[in-house]
Amino acid sequence: MKNKVFTRLAVVLFFLIPLIANAEPALNGKWVLNKKESDDPRKKLDEARKNGSGGETEHRRGGWGHEGSGGPGGGYHGSHERIEDRMKSLDEITIEFAAPEFKITDKDGVVRTYYTDGRATEIEGPGAKLRKVSAKADGEQIILESTGSNGGDSTETYYLSPDATRLYVKVRMKPIMMDDAITFIRVYDRYPPQKAN
Repeated sequence: MKNKVFTRLAVVLFFLIPLIANAEPALNGKWVLNKKESDDPRKKLDEARKNGSGGETEHRRGGWGHEGSGGPGGGYHGSHERIEDRMKSLDEITIEFAAPEFKITDKDGVVRTYYTDGRATEIEGPGAKLRKVSAKADGEQIILESTGSNGGDSTETYYLSPDATRLYVKVRMKPIMMDDAITFIRVYDRYPPQKAN
């Protein structure tokens, strides 16, 4: 009798283990920004500047690349706006992940598609500057790595709360004119909210 039970258990595990190993992050669905729980990226930027991460000279070179004050987006104010553009959070996002495609759609219907198979996606930013974004799946997380055409890099890590009712997006940005990276977390609530069991 015991042998039959062990045999059945072995058969179940034989089919179940590959499914678990190939499980994809359960990030799919609609998510709404929780501004109260999210970090304020502007405060993080101001703190970095107060702590001496990049001086006035570096700030005047531009945001993500070394553009002079006469170039597009150059000068302190131009760079500040460009960094803030990159820091802005989308109020609503819908995620669709079916490997290798990782799609993010905003509330205006704009779709960004990334690939977890090594292909890079080119995204046009302020001043028609291109960024290359690559994606990878790491367990239950999706990580987007971005590099600007003139330097500067950023990483966005998408992961769920233990109860899967919240989506966290951990953003690490390293503008070329700053000595240290800036890290902040965006918090999204699942919509519609899941009913408690």
